[in-house]
Amino acid sequence: MSLIHSNACAYTLLEFRIVIFEFFTFNFFLIFMNLRIYKISNIFTFAKRDFITTINILKVFL
Repeated sequence: MSLIHSNACAYTLLEFRIVIFEFFTFNFFLIFMNLRIYKISNIFTFAKRDFITTINILKVFL
């Protein structure tokens, strides 16, 4: 009886850990995809802003 109970506890804990792992990996995947889409959509504005900042830094050094 106790052996079956401990096995059931171990299985439920294992399933719980697998569910948590899948949940976190899925969330990280979604965040990563959103960041990639965000970067692709804003790459031109980022490039323009980085270009302006590099020009300002070069002005400071030159």
